[in-house]
Amino acid sequence: DLVLDAFGYMYLADNETFAAHLRTNQKLQAALGAGTKIYTPDEILAAYPFYHIDDLILGSHNLKDEGYFEGSTMFEWWRRSARKKGAEYIHNEAVDIQLNKAGDRAETITLATGERVSCGTLINAAGPRAAEFASLAGITLPIEPRKRFTWIFSAERPLDQPLPLTIDPSGIHMRQYGKSDYMAGSPPHTDPAAPFDDFEEDAEVEMPEDDRAEPLENTINLADVFREALSLALPPYPRAEGASLESAVFTEEGKAALTDEDTKPFAGLAALKAKLQDPES
Repeated sequence: DLVLDAFGYMYLADNETFAAHLRTNQKLQAALGAGTKIYTPDEILAAYPFYHIDDLILGSHNLKDEGYFEGSTMFEWWRRSARKKGAEYIHNEAVDIQLNKAGDRAETITLATGERVSCGTLINAAGPRAAEFASLAGITLPIEPRKRFTWIFSAERPLDQPLPLTIDPSGIHMRQYGKSDYMAGSPPHTDPAAPFDDFEEDAEVEMPEDDRAEPLENTINLADVFREALSLALPPYPRAEGASLESAVFTEEGKAALTDEDTKPFAGLAALKAKLQDPES
């Protein structure tokens, strides 16, 4: 049996434009029988104390028949039911589509093994390969594959209530995944089209616009790192504990030594002022 975890989808808005969009959607959804409600930040915090609401305007949430179930279980059930009713599954690849004389209907499909399959109705269910498949019939579809990655992690101290599928204004989404596990993901900073069979994980580093740091080389000299760390840790003028630095002056014999005070910009004016204020001078 399919089990629905009805934790709902929680869309959060931090600006009036998206907040207005959520309000409009809520009215339509409620009119069609959905349980979607608009929540103020305080109402969100009362229901889910673990959220930070300082930058939020509102949230849109539905707890009525909305959540998650194991889709692969349902797909396998559909497949088995279809086979029982006479559907035939062929593990192969379509490499060409033959159209009728009018060019508006597919008649046959050529497989990679050379076989041809006649079509009553052809349904394009190729997912990220839908555009590639449609091109076999000369049809252009505005579909491009995009890479998405999801991380599943365990929490040492799980939340004491289910976490809705939360869509944060930052683009990060997260939800409950079992009793103590969570699933999270985020759209990439750059999102180009990718080959349908490219499942390599892309390492992304968001660099600031004005990056003046020296780039790291392929190897790091630990001696240099230690030397730099030590030089930064040492005081600029090291001396023994309790010692004081006395002033020292040097000059020719028979002449008055020039001190630091004498070199200051207004030292001459100060001396002149003192001389003018002395009635005996």
